Amino acid sequence: MPIGSKPVLVKMKVQRLYCKACNVYPQEHLHFVTGKRSYTNKFAHLVVELSHIGTLKDVASFLHISWDTVKDIQKRCLKRHYSNPDISNVTCIGIDEFAVAKGHIYKTIVVDLDTGRVIYIGQGKGADSLDKFWEKLSNKAVKIESVATDLSAAFISSVLSNAPKATLVFDHFHVALVNE
Repeated sequence: MPIGSKPVLVKMKVQRLYCKACNVYPQEHLHFVTGKRSYTNKFAHLVVELSHIGTLKDVASFLHISWDTVKDIQKRCLKRHYSNPDISNVTCIGIDEFAVAKGHIYKTIVVDLDTGRVIYIGQGKGADSLDKFWEKLSNKAVKIESVATDLSAAFISSVLSNAPKATLVFDHFHVALVNE
Protein backbone atom coordinates (compact mmCIF):
# COMPACT_ATOMS: atom_id res chain seq x y z
CA MET A 1 0.00 0.00 0.00
CA PRO A 2 1.62 3.27 -1.01
CA ILE A 3 2.00 6.07 1.48
CA GLY A 4 1.42 9.24 -0.51
CA SER A 5 3.22 8.71 -3.78
CA LYS A 6 5.90 6.48 -2.24
CA PRO A 7 5.59 2.74 -2.74
CA VAL A 8 5.90 0.72 0.45
CA LEU A 9 7.26 -2.82 0.48
CA VAL A 10 6.34 -4.97 3.46
CA LYS A 11 8.74 -7.82 4.21
CA MET A 12 7.62 -10.38 6.72
CA LYS A 13 8.22 -13.98 7.59
CA VAL A 14 5.22 -16.22 7.25
CA GLN A 15 5.19 -19.20 9.57
CA ARG A 16 5.14 -22.70 8.10
CA LEU A 17 4.74 -25.71 10.34
CA TYR A 18 4.94 -29.38 9.48
CA CYS A 19 1.73 -31.38 9.97
CA LYS A 20 2.54 -35.06 10.59
CA ALA A 21 -1.06 -36.16 10.04
CA CYS A 22 -1.32 -34.53 6.58
CA ASN A 23 2.37 -34.70 5.65
CA VAL A 24 2.27 -31.08 4.44
CA TYR A 25 3.72 -27.70 5.41
CA PRO A 26 0.69 -25.39 5.67
CA GLN A 27 1.25 -21.65 5.65
CA GLU A 28 -0.03 -19.38 8.39
CA HIS A 29 -3.33 -17.72 7.43
CA LEU A 30 -3.00 -13.97 6.91
CA HIS A 31 -6.37 -12.21 7.07
CA PHE A 32 -5.20 -9.21 5.03
CA VAL A 33 -4.21 -11.14 1.88
CA THR A 34 -6.00 -13.60 -0.37
CA GLY A 35 -4.28 -16.80 -1.43
CA LYS A 36 -0.71 -16.50 -2.64
CA ARG A 37 -0.98 -12.91 -3.83
CA SER A 38 1.83 -10.43 -3.36
CA TYR A 39 -0.56 -7.63 -2.40
CA THR A 40 -3.05 -6.97 0.39
CA ASN A 41 -6.83 -6.84 0.08
CA LYS A 42 -6.74 -3.09 0.81
CA PHE A 43 -4.23 -2.57 -1.99
CA ALA A 44 -6.46 -4.52 -4.39
CA HIS A 45 -9.36 -2.29 -3.34
CA LEU A 46 -7.25 0.81 -4.07
CA VAL A 47 -6.38 -0.53 -7.54
CA VAL A 48 -10.07 -1.12 -8.31
CA GLU A 49 -11.02 2.37 -7.11
CA LEU A 50 -8.27 4.00 -9.20
CA SER A 51 -9.40 1.95 -12.20
CA HIS A 52 -12.65 3.94 -12.20
CA ILE A 53 -10.76 7.14 -13.04
CA GLY A 54 -7.73 5.93 -14.99
CA THR A 55 -6.59 3.45 -17.57
CA LEU A 56 -4.86 0.23 -16.71
CA LYS A 57 -1.53 1.78 -17.71
CA ASP A 58 -2.21 4.92 -15.63
CA VAL A 59 -3.00 2.90 -12.50
CA ALA A 60 0.09 0.70 -12.92
CA SER A 61 2.32 3.73 -13.42
CA PHE A 62 0.85 5.65 -10.47
CA LEU A 63 1.23 2.72 -8.08
CA HIS A 64 4.59 1.57 -9.47
CA ILE A 65 3.32 -1.93 -10.23
CA SER A 66 3.11 -3.99 -13.39
CA TRP A 67 0.30 -3.79 -15.89
CA ASP A 68 -0.27 -7.53 -15.30
CA THR A 69 -0.84 -6.99 -11.58
CA VAL A 70 -3.50 -4.36 -12.24
CA LYS A 71 -5.16 -6.63 -14.81
CA ASP A 72 -5.07 -9.58 -12.39
CA ILE A 73 -6.69 -7.52 -9.63
CA GLN A 74 -9.39 -6.24 -12.00
CA LYS A 75 -10.14 -9.76 -13.29
CA ARG A 76 -10.44 -11.12 -9.75
CA CYS A 77 -12.75 -8.26 -8.77
CA LEU A 78 -14.97 -8.79 -11.81
CA LYS A 79 -15.12 -12.53 -11.21
CA ARG A 80 -15.98 -12.05 -7.53
CA HIS A 81 -18.75 -9.52 -8.20
CA TYR A 82 -20.21 -10.66 -11.50
CA SER A 83 -19.59 -14.38 -12.00
CA ASN A 84 -22.83 -15.48 -10.34
CA PRO A 85 -25.53 -12.84 -10.96
CA ASP A 86 -28.89 -13.01 -9.21
CA ILE A 87 -31.44 -14.28 -11.73
CA SER A 88 -34.34 -14.93 -9.36
CA ASN A 89 -36.49 -12.01 -10.61
CA VAL A 90 -35.63 -12.18 -14.31
CA THR A 91 -38.68 -12.31 -16.60
CA CYS A 92 -37.63 -10.58 -19.85
CA ILE A 93 -34.37 -11.47 -21.55
CA GLY A 94 -32.49 -10.61 -24.71
CA ILE A 95 -30.28 -13.15 -26.48
CA ASP A 96 -27.63 -12.39 -29.10
CA GLU A 97 -24.23 -13.57 -30.25
CA PHE A 98 -21.03 -11.60 -30.68
CA ALA A 99 -17.66 -12.28 -32.25
CA VAL A 100 -14.36 -12.31 -30.39
CA ALA A 101 -10.91 -12.37 -32.00
CA LYS A 102 -11.94 -11.03 -35.42
CA GLY A 103 -14.85 -13.41 -35.87
CA HIS A 104 -13.02 -16.66 -35.16
CA ILE A 105 -14.66 -17.22 -31.77
CA TYR A 106 -18.33 -16.60 -30.98
CA LYS A 107 -20.07 -16.16 -27.66
CA THR A 108 -23.73 -15.93 -26.76
CA ILE A 109 -24.89 -13.23 -24.38
CA VAL A 110 -28.11 -13.12 -22.33
CA VAL A 111 -29.22 -9.78 -20.88
CA ASP A 112 -31.94 -9.01 -18.34
CA LEU A 113 -33.94 -6.48 -20.36
CA ASP A 114 -35.52 -4.91 -17.28
CA THR A 115 -32.19 -4.00 -15.66
CA GLY A 116 -29.72 -4.13 -18.55
CA ARG A 117 -27.49 -6.53 -16.61
CA VAL A 118 -25.57 -9.25 -18.40
CA ILE A 119 -26.72 -12.47 -16.73
CA TYR A 120 -25.01 -15.11 -18.86
CA ILE A 121 -22.29 -15.54 -21.48
CA GLY A 122 -21.98 -18.89 -23.22
CA GLN A 123 -19.39 -20.35 -25.56
CA GLY A 124 -20.37 -20.51 -29.24
CA LYS A 125 -23.48 -19.33 -31.04
CA GLY A 126 -25.57 -22.49 -31.34
CA ALA A 127 -28.51 -23.71 -29.28
CA ASP A 128 -26.12 -25.64 -27.03
CA SER A 129 -24.46 -22.37 -26.00
CA LEU A 130 -27.59 -21.67 -23.93
CA ASP A 131 -27.88 -25.09 -22.23
CA LYS A 132 -26.15 -24.03 -19.01
CA PHE A 133 -28.27 -20.87 -18.86
CA TRP A 134 -31.54 -22.82 -19.09
CA GLU A 135 -30.22 -25.27 -16.48
CA LYS A 136 -29.51 -22.37 -14.07
CA LEU A 137 -33.03 -21.02 -14.65
CA SER A 138 -34.71 -24.37 -14.00
CA ASN A 139 -32.72 -24.84 -10.78
CA LYS A 140 -34.01 -21.48 -9.51
CA ALA A 141 -37.58 -21.98 -10.83
CA VAL A 142 -37.43 -18.73 -12.83
CA LYS A 143 -40.29 -18.12 -15.28
CA ILE A 144 -39.29 -16.26 -18.43
CA GLU A 145 -42.20 -14.28 -19.92
CA SER A 146 -40.56 -12.80 -23.02
CA VAL A 147 -37.40 -13.25 -25.06
CA ALA A 148 -35.99 -10.78 -27.59
CA THR A 149 -33.62 -12.27 -30.14
CA ASP A 150 -32.57 -12.10 -33.75
CA LEU A 151 -33.89 -14.64 -36.25
CA SER A 152 -31.27 -17.28 -35.40
CA ALA A 153 -32.85 -20.71 -35.80
CA ALA A 154 -30.63 -22.01 -32.99
CA PHE A 155 -31.83 -19.38 -30.51
CA ILE A 156 -35.48 -19.75 -31.53
CA SER A 157 -35.42 -23.55 -31.10
CA SER A 158 -33.62 -23.22 -27.77
CA VAL A 159 -36.22 -20.75 -26.47
CA LEU A 160 -39.16 -22.83 -27.73
CA SER A 161 -37.87 -25.98 -26.05
CA ASN A 162 -36.79 -24.37 -22.76
CA ALA A 163 -39.31 -21.53 -22.30
CA PRO A 164 -42.30 -22.62 -24.42
CA LYS A 165 -44.70 -20.16 -22.76
CA ALA A 166 -42.43 -17.15 -23.32
CA THR A 167 -43.35 -14.59 -25.97
CA LEU A 168 -40.69 -14.40 -28.68
CA VAL A 169 -39.90 -10.87 -29.85
CA PHE A 170 -37.76 -10.26 -32.94
CA ASP A 171 -35.93 -6.99 -33.38
CA HIS A 172 -37.15 -4.81 -36.24
CA PHE A 173 -33.72 -4.64 -37.88
CA HIS A 174 -33.62 -8.36 -38.63
CA VAL A 175 -37.30 -8.52 -39.59
CA ALA A 176 -36.75 -5.64 -42.04
CA LEU A 177 -33.83 -7.54 -43.61
CA VAL A 178 -36.03 -10.61 -44.18
CA ASN A 179 -38.72 -8.46 -45.84
CA GLU A 180 -36.27 -6.94 -48.32
